[in-house]
Amino acid sequence: MKEKVLLMYSGGMDSTLAAVRLVTKGYKVEMLHFDNGCSISLGYVDRKAHNLEKRFGKEKIEFIGKITIVPEFRENEFEIGTMTLKEIIDKYGNTTISQIRCLNCRSAMYHEAILYCLNNDIHYIAEGARKSQLFAIEQPQVISSIKELLEEFNIELLLPVFDIKNEWEKENELMLFSDDLAIIGEDKCFLGLPQDHEIPEDEILSIKNIFDTNIKPRYVEELKKEQPRQLIYKKPGKFEFM
Repeated sequence: MKEKVLLMYSGGMDSTLAAVRLVTKGYKVEMLHFDNGCSISLGYVDRKAHNLEKRFGKEKIEFIGKITIVPEFRENEFEIGTMTLKEIIDKYGNTTISQIRCLNCRSAMYHEAILYCLNNDIHYIAEGARKSQLFAIEQPQVISSIKELLEEFNIELLLPVFDIKNEWEKENELMLFSDDLAIIGEDKCFLGLPQDHEIPEDEILSIKNIFDTNIKPRYVEELKKEQPRQLIYKKPGKFEFM
């Protein structure tokens, strides 16, 4: 069996298919769900994670539980939350508040994912990012910056479903393994709004700029100091900070 990989697991079909593809490649998958405090229907996460464990066995895939990213998310939001849209555009370039919030939320997930990997000797992080969803955070320009952050800690980013273009492809592949894996339904986040058109290059680069100048340097500094901080298992699905 290959090395362990930490999968940032949303409970949606993208991250579920990502889990399946990782397992079939031989990775031991450890799944963590990140609660940003802005989602509903979180029961789908537990249900789909259980179905994955049942289908492949806990020796191959295991749902570690859920952790909150609210403190990190709020910290990322703090500076930009006090700026006007004009000030944001003048400083970082053309973008939208929705894209910024997705960036701040996903970045907070990576903060805790890196910390988990450092404390558990894991050198791979995976997620269900898919370019066709048209979130700026999931476009190659921003992904390259995320990879640079992970490389600071000797961690490689895996994106098993990045090039999938439609829902039929995902559902059909999941049903080949089990009907229970193709359940329609996932938690709904109130922050992000996928675009109905191709994202202009300048909007993507503005999100990259925010990450490169406002988030990545701070995370490198913080995580190198925070590595001893442990995620303590309290009870199923619950974690607390030491």
